[in-house]
Amino acid sequence: MSVRADAKLVRAAIEPGVDRQFVNFTLPSTKRSKVEILWKPIKQDALDYLPEVSPDKPFKVLTGGLAVVGIDDPCGVLSEWRAAKGEVNLQVRRGVASDADAYGGEGFKVLTRRTVFLEIKAGKSNYWKPVDFRVVPGSSETVRNDKSPPEASPKENPPLIVTLPPTVNG
Repeated sequence: MSVRADAKLVRAAIEPGVDRQFVNFTLPSTKRSKVEILWKPIKQDALDYLPEVSPDKPFKVLTGGLAVVGIDDPCGVLSEWRAAKGEVNLQVRRGVASDADAYGGEGFKVLTRRTVFLEIKAGKSNYWKPVDFRVVPGSSETVRNDKSPPEASPKENPPLIVTLPPTVNG
């Protein structure tokens, strides 16, 4: 990859993103510049996996020709993972969805959806591919799988508090 501004080579870096890479460079302030980026596209094979997983069974993600070099599990959903050629084997930690029942139907929807990120090698840099799934109860877990909240008083159902990061421009 190379970046030129007004025919001069500019120092640039490739930074990882989710499902893409970013080219980062700085130019002096001008009214007009011509920027040329020579870039070799990264391999973007799709991941293949079932959208629902159980803590009782290993969870396999078929990666095609993508080279998985790491994983980011920001919510601590996994108990283990192992990358092999063409696939990644994941194991969901027991108890991940067990608290969802206490929050009713909406809590169940929110607390059973999980995402982990596979770090994919792409040339001299990497990027992240999301693996979004829903945790369903295992044989030893009891979690409601319906849309209606359980019959209970507010004392029995603690409030669900979700903090969202501020957004840019709104």
